[in-house]
Amino acid sequence: MTNSKRLCLALDLRDDAAAIAEYDRIHAAGAVPAPVNANLRSAGIIDMEIWRVANRLVMICEVTETFDGFGQADHSNAEIRAWDVLTSSLQSPIDGADAVGWAEMRRVYNLADQA
Repeated sequence: MTNSKRLCLALDLRDDAAAIAEYDRIHAAGAVPAPVNANLRSAGIIDMEIWRVANRLVMICEVTETFDGFGQADHSNAEIRAWDVLTSSLQSPIDGADAVGWAEMRRVYNLADQA
C-alpha cells in the first residue's frame, strides 16, 4: 500500500457572482473533462475535494508521498490547457500562492494532538 499525505490549499475566486457560479458549474459531478481528472491521478493525487464559502475555496487532497506539486499538468493535451485557462480566468490568487494559484495551508490544530 502506498503511503500518502494530506494537503490543504486555499484560493479565492474573483468576487463576482457570475464567476463563482461558473466555477461551481464546471466543477459539478461529471463536468470536469476526463483528461483533467486522469492528469490529476497520474500526478499522484489519490483523492481531492474542493469546498467553497463565498469566494474562498479550500482544496483538501490526499497525495502520494512522491507527489511533486500541481504544476505537473500535461500541457500537450488541449483539454487540459483549456481547463487551466478557464479556471485561471475565474480565480484571484491569495498571498503565498504557487504558480498554479493555490496557497498551501498550515495546520494549526489537530484534535488527535490534544490531551
